[in-house]
Amino acid sequence: PHLGRAMFTEIHYPQELFPEELDDYLAKGWFRMGQTIFTCRFITFEDVLFTTVWLRLTLDGFQFSKSQRKLMRKNQSQFSVISRKAIFNKEKEELYKIHRQRFSGHVAKTLRSSLFGDTSFNIYDTYEIAIYDGEQLVGCSFFDRGEKTLASIMGMFHPDYNKYSLGYYTMLEEIAYGQQQNYEEYYPGYVVPGYEMFDYKLRIGATEFYDEATHSGLPYRDLAQKRSLDNQI
Repeated sequence: PHLGRAMFTEIHYPQELFPEELDDYLAKGWFRMGQTIFTCRFITFEDVLFTTVWLRLTLDGFQFSKSQRKLMRKNQSQFSVISRKAIFNKEKEELYKIHRQRFSGHVAKTLRSSLFGDTSFNIYDTYEIAIYDGEQLVGCSFFDRGEKTLASIMGMFHPDYNKYSLGYYTMLEEIAYGQQQNYEEYYPGYVVPGYEMFDYKLRIGATEFYDEATHSGLPYRDLAQKRSLDNQI
């Protein structure tokens, strides 16, 4: 769901996108929006201007923390968890309709319009983590596959299952999938310092942020120091 208004934005409208091209975009702080791909430097929430910070997690050598392993074991014993090529159907739309009620502002009315916009095709290689409690779909996340990278796109869950942290949990399952399939980088999108809604992405581990000045990834823990130095120049 798009809850803010992006500023200083660049958008590309590719008719096709090869896996290695997605890798290149992600490495430069771009992200999927519908069937476009965009980057922005600022975003507004309730007329307040914030900076967007684009994240990535290196999968080689990454190890889940004790608490993450505990959550994964708990949910794997409670639910059926499936990773597969994304399926867009009625049960997904029904879950999205329930999930979107959590948000205010402009939110796409349907899952299909959120992921496909006005198009009927998908230029991305989209996969999903689907979580079932018996026969009921209670959570799902979508991620795109590049050649060496994965990009987490969105997650949704039934509010009755809030105590299971399914939005966060599906990100952990995406990371596990990436490691099992020998992907190198995982991109969870952006965070907005000073606006806590996106801070859950920082819980996944030792992320890096894209530094526009050097066109490279730097440890997120160094962001405050980097900004302080930049302001002195």
